[in-house]
Formats: sequence, structure tokens, C-alpha cells
Amino acid sequence: MDDIDAVPETASSNDGWEWMLVEIMGHRSHWGRTREEERFGTKMLRIDVPIKGDPAVHGWSTHFYGGTAIFSITLTDESTVMLKNMPWDAPARLQYARPPSPIDDQAIDTSPVPEAPNLIDLVGTNHPEQIDDPNLPDDDMPF
Repeated sequence: MDDIDAVPETASSNDGWEWMLVEIMGHRSHWGRTREEERFGTKMLRIDVPIKGDPAVHGWSTHFYGGTAIFSITLTDESTVMLKNMPWDAPARLQYARPPSPIDDQAIDTSPVPEAPNLIDLVGTNHPEQIDDPNLPDDDMPF
């Protein structure tokens, strides 16, 4: 029995951290590294969320929750946590524009844009502006 007590505990490489999605009463959710800590005389969940998906540059945002506030937890991995915390950019046409090429500078089309055709000519006699034309035959329809 003395040999068992003399064996020193080895520190784990993750210090008790687990990668999780934590949902708090269904209203908040955090993707981050978590562990159980004692605070204010009670056990609490500590979740560190990587800021902008890069904790080496931006650091961590820490939240503490009591056990009764936790709605659900889902175990995951570090790469998923970092991906879920990346900043979101709204898609815009300017962000996805084709980069300029040297050919564009040589052959710029400066010709005027052709005029759009007259819609009345395209629609024909069914256009509302032409209904009152006295030269059109009557179809005996009341409206």
C-alpha cells in the first residue's frame, strides 16, 4: 500500500480541458474549451471561447455557469471549436469580384450601351396604353 501512495501524479497534457459546445438553457451557446472549477463555494463550468477563432493572437473570453444553468453539452474537437468561432463576413459582390488582369487594361470597351427596346412594341396590342386605340377591332368583351 505504501508504494501506491508514493507514486506521483502526472499532469495531463490538457489540464482537464475538454472541447465542447455548451448550450445554456437553450438561449446561449458557446463553442470552447471547458473544465469544472470551484468558485464561490460551488462547482461551476468554466468555458473559454477563442476570440475570432485565433486565441494565440486575440486571446480567450471566459464564461462561468452553474450546473443548473446548463441545458446541454456536446463533445467536439479543437479544430471544430476554432472554426465555429471564426468571424463571419457577410457575402458581398465586391469581395468576390474577379481580380483585374493585364488584359483588361489593354482592351477596355468604351462603346455606348445599346438602348433597350420599347416595351409597347414588344407587347403589342395587349398593352394597357393601347386599349383605347379606336383603330383596334372590338372583341365584344365587357372589360
